Amino acid sequence: MKKTTTLLLSSLFVGGLLLAQQFSDDFESYNTGDYLGEKSSVWRCWSNAGEGTPEDVKIVDDEAASGTKSIYFSSTSANGGPQDVVLPFGKAYNTGTFDFKFKIKVNSGKNAYFNFQASETIGQTW
Repeated sequence: MKKTTTLLLSSLFVGGLLLAQQFSDDFESYNTGDYLGEKSSVWRCWSNAGEGTPEDVKIVDDEAASGTKSIYFSSTSANGGPQDVVLPFGKAYNTGTFDFKFKIKVNSGKNAYFNFQASETIGQTW
């Protein structure tokens, strides 16, 4: 019975890992100077029509938490923007466990914000 229970629990654990969706991007696969939304198959701009435009962010090699590349948001407005990128999840998640990690550097005298959208329609609620 002990063997059967151990096998069942191990199978459930492994099955749970297989169902988990994972995403990681340290921007090392992009070329310095590339626009993220234009070159990425997953990242988008807020308007979903701004890839490669001033709304998009560029890959830089000035500073990075790991590797050599990162993205840099530059604001030309006191209220932030115009750069704003989105990582769509493909659907709304409202059950289960969600683990999200990222590193952000905010220069002295500057502000930053981050949000999760509450629906699949960008800008509806967050």
